[in-house]
Amino acid sequence: MPIHFFSGALKQEFLPDTTLKTLHWLKAAIPEKSSQFTRCVYPGYAHMECFIGENAGRDIFGDLM
Repeated sequence: MPIHFFSGALKQEFLPDTTLKTLHWLKAAIPEKSSQFTRCVYPGYAHMECFIGENAGRDIFGDLM
């Protein structure tokens, strides 16, 4: 199953590095599927702004579609 991790660069609840660590862990655990795991960090976004921010529909969800 493809997994895309995304995080706001300003996020403080869970630091953006946690998605990077998880991405590396998944790629090492299942190397034959590593191309299915991706990650993006969005500058200027914090926690909830990734979901309900003024431009989230364009900046974040536009990337995912």
